[in-house]
Amino acid sequence: MKVKYIIDQKFDNKLIWIILNCSDPAGLENRAISMSIPLDMAIEISKSKKYSQTKEKIDNISNLRYEKLGDDFFKEQLISYQTEWNKISNFFLNRVEEITNFKWKHKIFYVVLSPFHIGTTTNGGNIVARSVIENPKSQTRITAHEILMSHLWSYFYENYPDSKNDKSMKFWKLNEITTTLMLGSDSELDKLWIDEQKGIDNFMKNYPQLSKLKYELRDLYVNRSNFETYITQAIKSLEN
Repeated sequence: MKVKYIIDQKFDNKLIWIILNCSDPAGLENRAISMSIPLDMAIEISKSKKYSQTKEKIDNISNLRYEKLGDDFFKEQLISYQTEWNKISNFFLNRVEEITNFKWKHKIFYVVLSPFHIGTTTNGGNIVARSVIENPKSQTRITAHEILMSHLWSYFYENYPDSKNDKSMKFWKLNEITTTLMLGSDSELDKLWIDEQKGIDNFMKNYPQLSKLKYELRDLYVNRSNFETYITQAIKSLEN
């Protein structure tokens, strides 16, 4: 499996509508702030039933931001991001397969550089979005987070059919926390990140409702006999 950074403004624009149009555990206002989109516009987008209804407004704000940053900036970041990722890619991909005992479902993952999305995954898909306005050396952990979340969705879909209709958001919680634990509690993966990105304490602050559960599941994860057993036990904890 390979990871390739790309620039795709059309995808980026559509993702704005998708994110604001769905129920977000972080809340609409927080999401609007993270995207630097006016709240009134975010509310309007969230209420639209079709992308076409707000596409023109999204295109306008997107064009302004892309033009302000400039093509040269995007291209320079694209090269720098890819260079830094390539330093850890093979180890990360192999280690994830080793931990989960689950093969990657895709031959390639695309990472869309975005001036709107800090980090967004697709549920089992092979494309994620990452903020283009970061230090290339420090962007790798969140990029890994989004890619790993998609991988875990594929794992859930294959092994737990009810995860495809996750109305209670049980599997989303499990995915978000498990991804954080794998990247920050596994000594081998944690070596890949810069000092400020190590561990689990500084992550998931946008989901304070999951803070207590994160540390409860950490004990299960660290003391697991294998990944499958950990997931089974974690699901039981979420259901209690």
